[in-house]
Amino acid sequence: MIAEFRVPGVLTAEGGWCTLPAEMDGTGFLELVLEDIRVRELIAPGDRVLAAVSGGADSVCLLRTLLDLAPAGGWEVFAAHFDHAMRPESKEDAGFVQHFCEALGVRLLMGRSSSLGPDSAEAAARDERLAFLRQAAKEAGCGVIATGHTADDRAETILMNLLRGAGLRGLQGIAWRSGEFVRPFLGRSREAVRRRLRQLGQEWREDATNRDARFLRNRIRHSVLPLLEREVSPCVGESLFRLAEMAAEEDAFLDAQAQELLNRLIQSGIDAADMFLDAAALRVAHPALARRAARLALERLTGGPRDVTFRMCQRVLSAARQPSPAKDIGLGVRVSSDARWLCLSRSRPVVEPEPFDLELPRMGEVTTPGGWRIRVSEPEHPGDEPLRLTFQATDTMLRARSWRPGDRMRPKGLGASKKLQDIFTDRRVPRDERRRVPLICAGDEVVWIPGVALSERAGQSDGDILVAVRPPCGVLPAWARRT
Repeated sequence: MIAEFRVPGVLTAEGGWCTLPAEMDGTGFLELVLEDIRVRELIAPGDRVLAAVSGGADSVCLLRTLLDLAPAGGWEVFAAHFDHAMRPESKEDAGFVQHFCEALGVRLLMGRSSSLGPDSAEAAARDERLAFLRQAAKEAGCGVIATGHTADDRAETILMNLLRGAGLRGLQGIAWRSGEFVRPFLGRSREAVRRRLRQLGQEWREDATNRDARFLRNRIRHSVLPLLEREVSPCVGESLFRLAEMAAEEDAFLDAQAQELLNRLIQSGIDAADMFLDAAALRVAHPALARRAARLALERLTGGPRDVTFRMCQRVLSAARQPSPAKDIGLGVRVSSDARWLCLSRSRPVVEPEPFDLELPRMGEVTTPGGWRIRVSEPEHPGDEPLRLTFQATDTMLRARSWRPGDRMRPKGLGASKKLQDIFTDRRVPRDERRRVPLICAGDEVVWIPGVALSERAGQSDGDILVAVRPPCGVLPAWARRT
C-alpha cells in the first residue's frame, strides 16, 4: 500500500531555487549533471520525474540536485521512498526522508514491505522496490524514475560482472537509461556527491549494511577497488568508466546488427509460445552475431533479458548445428531442430488437443485442428509440401484422424503389427504432439503416419492419387522424416 504525504508544491524560481549553477556550486557539479541529462536525453522539459530516495547520500543529493535544476530543465520533481523492513533502523530512515521532503516542499509517496525480512535475498528486495517505484510513478503521473547510482556504483558492477563472466552488455555496468529508469549521477563520483552535500550542509543516513563484507559489492568497494587504485593505477575508476561507455556503444551497434539477422531468420509459430528460426542461416552467421540473435530470440520469448544466460544461447547454437530432439534449456524454454528449422517453444501446461476424424476429399485439401494441412491431388501436381505419398485409388475413402489409445499398424519391413504408442516412442515424438499428428487411414487401417512410419500397403510408386502434408507453419518437426 502506498501512503502519500501532500505538502506544498515543488519549489519554483519564486521559492529561491533559481540561482545559477555556477553561483551555487563552485565545483560546477550542477552544470556537469545538467549537461549529462541533456546530452543523454535522460529528462526532457515538461517531464514529471520521480526521485527514488532511500535517505542515503546519493539519493538525498539526487533529489536536491533535480530540484536545483528544475527551473533550467523545465521538469517537475516528486519523491518516493520504500521501506524494505529488513533492518531495525529502516523506520528511522523513512522518518528522515519524510521530514526531508517536507522541508523541501516535495510530494512524497511511501511504501513498506510486508513480506521482506532480515534474511530476505537482495534480489527479492530489489524486485519489490522496483515494483513499488513503478506503481508510485504511475500514481504520481511520472514518466521518468531517477535513481542516485554513481560512477563508483558502475565501476563496482563492471568488476562484479567480470567475475561472473561478462560480454559487452556486462561491461557496461549500469546504464544511463533502462526503460523508465534514469541515472543522472552516473558520470559523477561518490566523493563528488558527498562533497556537494557537505557544501550544502545537508545531512543523510548511513546504511550499516554497506560495510558488510558478506556482500560481494562491499568487498569490491572497500577492498578490491582501493587496492587497484593503490597498486595499479589511481585512475582505475576513470578507465572503467571509459570501458563502460565504449562497451555500451559497441553493444548497441552489434545488437542492431543481430536484430537484423534475427528478422531474417525468424518465422512465427502457430501461437506466441513458439518461434522458428532458419537453422542453416544461423549456422553460417558470424558467431558473435549468431549468439546475439539467439539471445534476442530468447529475450523475446521469455519477456526480458534479465535471466537469459550465455549457456542458454550456446545450447540454441548447438541445436542449430545438428538435428536435436526437444530439450529444456532453462526459463521454461525448449529447443529442438531438424536439418532446416530450429524451434524455440515455451513450456506450457499440456492441453489435450481436440480429437478429429476428417474424410479426405477426392481432390482438395483439409486442415486439422492442430494446424496440419492435407492436400489430395494428382501425382502430376506434387506441390511443395515436405511430406508426400502416392496411393492407388480404391473404393475405400481415405481419412485423417487423431491417434487413439490401442491403435496399431504394420510398419513396412517389420512383418508384424506394432502399437502406435511404441512407434511414436521409437521416433521420439513428444507426448504432447502425438494426438496432433494426423494418421492417414484407409477405412479403419492406419496406412501412414506422416513423417513417422509407413504401413506395408502404403507408398505405391505408381499410385494415381497424391496425399501431401504440410506441418503447422510449414516447418517440419525435429522428429519427422521427409517422405
